[in-house]
Amino acid sequence: MGVKSGIDVIYSTEKPHHVKLLPLDETQAQEADEYSALPDFRSRILPVLGPLPAMFGMSMATFIACKLAGAAIEPLPIKLRQSLYLRLHRELTVREKRLDKNVKTIVLDRRDVGYVLEEIFRSKSVISQSTDKIGLCRWKRAEPLSLQNVVVMTKSEMNKHDKLPLDADLAQVYGQDVVDNVEAKFRKEAEISRLR
Repeated sequence: MGVKSGIDVIYSTEKPHHVKLLPLDETQAQEADEYSALPDFRSRILPVLGPLPAMFGMSMATFIACKLAGAAIEPLPIKLRQSLYLRLHRELTVREKRLDKNVKTIVLDRRDVGYVLEEIFRSKSVISQSTDKIGLCRWKRAEPLSLQNVVVMTKSEMNKHDKLPLDADLAQVYGQDVVDNVEAKFRKEAEISRLR
């Protein structure tokens, strides 16, 4: 119909798991047929768990209510990825120790890493908006690591960032729009931190 954009959708970012099913014996096959949605359809491979349609409905209702109220939301594709936060925390610690040999531990813990990644930067690089191969690093390398001096970048962007001079003009390197965006996020985080 020629519509290529402008339609809001709800979708799952969960990766499908390909599970090989074991063959059923005669009794199991008969029992499975009793609960099948269609003849000769194995009920245990139905693609939807019971609460999922309701969860998608609630997500749609929330999105629409916020849109009608003029309080647009930017949904996160995934949250509470504990193993990812642990890995990013470990990589940030290694990066900080490389910058300063006297560093034993960093001021941010694993929960802070999750907060920075998900809430402040929405799991996207501040430079390219990419969500692939991301990590955390200091924004202003001459200043100490803190919630107002850590950003999300891709690994290749971090490697280039680390090679900049300590006093590099970040607006000149990345553009004023990127710097303004980062500083706005830091100001918002500072406000939130004051309320804690």
